[in-house]
Amino acid sequence: MAAEEGLSVDEEGFKAAMEKQKETARAATRSKDDLALAVNAIPEEVSEDPAATEYDGYDNLKCDAKVLYILKADPEGNLQKVDFASEGDDIIAICDKTVLYATMGGQIHDEGKIFNSDFEADVISVDKDAAGKYLHTLKVVKGTISAGAAVKVEVDRKTRLSIARNHTATHILLSALKRILGSQVEQAGSYVGSDRLRFDFNHFRAMTADELAKVEELVNDVVLQALPVETKVLGIEEARKLGATAIFGEKYGDVVRVVSTEDGFSTEFCGGTHLKNSGQVGAIKITSESGVAAGVRRIEAITGTGLFGRIHEDEALIRQVSGALKTQKNNLAHRVEAPLEENR
Repeated sequence: MAAEEGLSVDEEGFKAAMEKQKETARAATRSKDDLALAVNAIPEEVSEDPAATEYDGYDNLKCDAKVLYILKADPEGNLQKVDFASEGDDIIAICDKTVLYATMGGQIHDEGKIFNSDFEADVISVDKDAAGKYLHTLKVVKGTISAGAAVKVEVDRKTRLSIARNHTATHILLSALKRILGSQVEQAGSYVGSDRLRFDFNHFRAMTADELAKVEELVNDVVLQALPVETKVLGIEEARKLGATAIFGEKYGDVVRVVSTEDGFSTEFCGGTHLKNSGQVGAIKITSESGVAAGVRRIEAITGTGLFGRIHEDEALIRQVSGALKTQKNNLAHRVEAPLEENR
């Protein structure tokens, strides 16, 4: 196409520029505050320590803990074990106990803080290594944190509840899809954040408007029934006998955590954080349904306070358009259609 216009293409220059851009992107990733991205660069002394972090966050939002290691990046970006860190430092702290959920299984990490009388640090992210150590990436906002110090670990309750709403809603959504589209529907991926949920599933075609409406009606019926959400830790064979849904590709141990609604509407293997009652979801609104790959569909949805935010945005837009067209919202469709028809 360039040749037809008498132009040439500098392919070698393009390749060089592309390589430079890739290196820039890699450097930006290495310099991010989320130091846990460099988990593979954790000092050998720390990575080979078999001690795991005890997780106590399913039923508690705060716990006492001890700082085992503090890791800080040197000028070259390599993580080093240090004895302390001060205000303004970005670090990774590993404690013997935590209530902060780490990013895994499609669910994002908790927000919160780690502190004592000498310091306070905000949680940037939480990851978990192969040995079971929780890597808290922190920004020290006050004082000095020392290795070996006794600290308090605290979850931001508002964010935890928002994430839990979307995770419990994801389970309800999968069961509803199986009932409306067929039992062949399987989860193909998910994202559970504080602001929204994304759910990928195997299906051979786009959902119709009627199917989406039926799914939305069903999930909200389960929400309005305010069904207790129960969590059990069971042997994997016992869990399978209960009919718990396993996610394809996930690896499970001999003991698993099973999350289910009281009436059996939803029963799944899951290590994430959830609500105590389906009514706490508030409501579920599907915002989009699209294709992401051959035979894979994606639903995005919002719940609780996220839904209220969307309602306020939509109302503001309607007021803006109504004002511009100088009409009431109940006459908005006619006011838009009339000039379109005249133009035709």
